Amino acid sequence: MATILAKASPLRPADAALVIRQQLYTRASIDAAVIAEVCDALKIPVSAFPTPTESPAAQLLPGAGAALRTMSRHATIVTLSNASCLEADTDRLRTLLSPCVIDYFPSCRTGYAKPDPAAFHCVAPACRSSPANMVHIGD
Repeated sequence: MATILAKASPLRPADAALVIRQQLYTRASIDAAVIAEVCDALKIPVSAFPTPTESPAAQLLPGAGAALRTMSRHATIVTLSNASCLEADTDRLRTLLSPCVIDYFPSCRTGYAKPDPAAFHCVAPACRSSPANMVHIGD
């Protein structure tokens, strides 16, 4: 969805990505008003907003399961992702990552999108930790 919206926008890619992170990914639900707000910020017509389609099912890369098992013996593991409520598939993640990953924090749940430090501050109490003791591993 983000790729489609960014390509449709006349904004610089970095500016479009910022709008998407701040105004779309942080919403617990998406209705006509949110779509209109996002499209206005992106300077695109509402008709350019993609119709929700089913995302391809998440899959683990080779070796990821073994790496997660090893890491989970030494640390609490959670996910912190930038995802709209239309894309966050925590049920699928639970199936793929359990029991190594204990919780899932898409930005639509937390209300904050990375790299906003507030996203990490939101997750830390759930992990009984502080952001200073957290390690973030990106894509």
